[in-house]
Amino acid sequence: MLRGSNHYPQDIELTVEQSHPALRSSASAAFSVEVEGAEQLVVACEVERSYLRNLESDEVTLVSLLNGAWRSRCVANLS
Repeated sequence: MLRGSNHYPQDIELTVEQSHPALRSSASAAFSVEVEGAEQLVVACEVERSYLRNLESDEVTLVSLLNGAWRSRCVANLS
C-alpha cells in the first residue's frame, strides 16, 4: 500500500528498471519508509558499470526519468 493504493514491489521495480539503460535488470528493490509520519516510496537500483563514470552528470536526468516513468504508470511520486 502506498498512499492508499496497492502497488506490488515487483511492478515498481520493473517500471523503474525499464526507464533508463543505466539501470541493471532484476537488480532493484522497492519498499516504503515512514518519514515525518508520511509513507514514502524508496527504490534502490544497481547501475550498470559502463554508466558509473558519467553518473554524476546524469544524476538529475536519471532521477527525473524515474519520477516520470513511475508517475505515468501508477500516479505516485518517487521523491
